[in-house]
Amino acid sequence: MSATLKSYEGLLGNHLVLRELLPKYADKSGTDERRAHHRFRIAQFSEVVPLDPELRAIGDPFIVNVSEISEGGLSFVCSQHLIHKHMVIRIKVGTTTLSCIVEIMRKQFFGKYNFSHQFGCRFLLLSPT
Repeated sequence: MSATLKSYEGLLGNHLVLRELLPKYADKSGTDERRAHHRFRIAQFSEVVPLDPELRAIGDPFIVNVSEISEGGLSFVCSQHLIHKHMVIRIKVGTTTLSCIVEIMRKQFFGKYNFSHQFGCRFLLLSPT
C-alpha cells in the first residue's frame, strides 16, 4: 500500500460512517470525563499492516484483537512489541468492513504476566471497502 494521507482527504469528515454503524453494538462500556467519544466493546481479530512516517506499508501483516471502538479511535491487544506509530487496520462493523489508518497514542501492559500490550489509537483515515 503506497497511499499517502493526502490521497484520502475528505474521507475523514466527522466520521459519519462510524456514527451510523456504532449503535449496532449494544454493550456500552461507558465513558468518563476525559473521553471525547462513547466507547463500544467489540471482540474481533483484525489484520494490521505497519506504516512508515509517509504512510507506506512496511513489514508483514499480523493479527490483533480489537477490543473497543469509538467514533474517534479504537484499542487493540497484541502480543508483539510495536515500534511503528501508524498502521492500517481492517475492522468489520455490522456488515461493513472499514480500512482505517490509525496513529498509536498510548500503550500499556495487559494481562497477568505482561505478555501482551494494549494500544489506544486514534483514527486518521476511514474508508469503507
